[in-house]
Amino acid sequence: MAIYQRNFFPSDLATEDFTHILYGFANVDPNNGKVYLSDPYADTQIMLREYGYSPGYNNLYGCLYELFWLKRKNRNLKVLLSIGGQTYSRNFSTGVNTPQKRANFATTAAKLVQNLGLDGIDLNWEFHLNEREGEHFVDLLKCCRRELQPQQEISVAAPAGKNSTHYLKISDMDKYVDFWNLMAFDFSGKYSQVAGHQANIYVSTTSPLSTNNSWVAALDQYRDVPNNKIVIGMPLYGRSFEGTDGPGTAFSGIGAGEWEPGVWDYKSLPRKGAQESNDTSALASWSYDSSLQEMISYDTPNVARQKAGYIIDHGYGGAMWWETSGDKAGDGSIIKTVVKVFKDNGKISMDIGSPDLFHHIKHIDYDHNTGGFVGLPPEWEQVLRGEITAEEVNARYNAPHRQRRFLMRHKPKYRKQSRLRLLLGICFGESPDDVDQETSPDRIVDFARL
Repeated sequence: MAIYQRNFFPSDLATEDFTHILYGFANVDPNNGKVYLSDPYADTQIMLREYGYSPGYNNLYGCLYELFWLKRKNRNLKVLLSIGGQTYSRNFSTGVNTPQKRANFATTAAKLVQNLGLDGIDLNWEFHLNEREGEHFVDLLKCCRRELQPQQEISVAAPAGKNSTHYLKISDMDKYVDFWNLMAFDFSGKYSQVAGHQANIYVSTTSPLSTNNSWVAALDQYRDVPNNKIVIGMPLYGRSFEGTDGPGTAFSGIGAGEWEPGVWDYKSLPRKGAQESNDTSALASWSYDSSLQEMISYDTPNVARQKAGYIIDHGYGGAMWWETSGDKAGDGSIIKTVVKVFKDNGKISMDIGSPDLFHHIKHIDYDHNTGGFVGLPPEWEQVLRGEITAEEVNARYNAPHRQRRFLMRHKPKYRKQSRLRLLLGICFGESPDDVDQETSPDRIVDFARL
């Protein structure tokens, strides 16, 4: 989520379209394994909207506060803290290379999840250099599973490149992972020998050179993982090739792009003067401008619709997108196209749950020293113990909605792991003095899980 250059905020998300949001990225201290927020200003401080802020209190603000309000609209929505990513993955190698560092990683990650009222973590360790790092990853997941609550989830960003899983102990990892987010894109780019498709399902029969990789080949690397635990990623951007005659032919460069060289937001495509085409054998789409000799590989709604059908037909766990700010509005939206296919086939229910049950709670303070609460009404202690329901408490009050220092949320009782949990929005530790100030703008990755 780029709140800076892109001017895109959590409040711009359509909560009815998602089951999960991955918020990232948190960083890892390579010296001790501590997980910390990489941009505290964007994450917890900036006042983005008028939600009745209370100056003078140590409240939670920033993007995480907006995400809380999204969860009030959709009670089934889960938010996971994504750790690492392309920028910070390099810190995993030394940040988790000892048992002590892995234990500290798990403890500090779990504390952030608890204190920020999140629903779990997503480990985005993208590059594994040797066998030992693969073993460290398994132990790291084991440590995280031990520190997190049973209902809190763990996902991993799963690489899709050829031989990219060589050092991953997939079967051992799967014991601790709730779902895998397959990064099924970037098959072609500036690193390719010829212009090609970046997110095709099959190898092309009409232009084999244009498909260096495929969904089928990438998924085969995870054949030991149950299909319903694999969430397949789709791009909301295009990769460009210049000085080319099209798919499978040589190219001379990738161009300036929009936000980075060779990359264009899907909402900006096709570019003026370009014509869209499809490779029906590969299930891929692209645009081509003959006057500029420019090809751009990206998904169209038609291809996205076919991808959604592939996910359903093969029993995979859902779809994930990188990243939301690149999508179009209205009928051209890739996200809405895929979600509609899921809904029409009865594979996903976007029941947003019950309305806000906590309008009568005014102030609950968090004690940083004891880790406990001051001012929690006794009725809510009964709810936490399972003695009465949240609805019964709510029925006793008719007070109007008020802003409060502390926030709570309720998972609808028809869910298996139904319970009331405190949304800890106040207490989080100071970030290290050596926080990387040159971090890329934060992003949100969203997905609809079947």
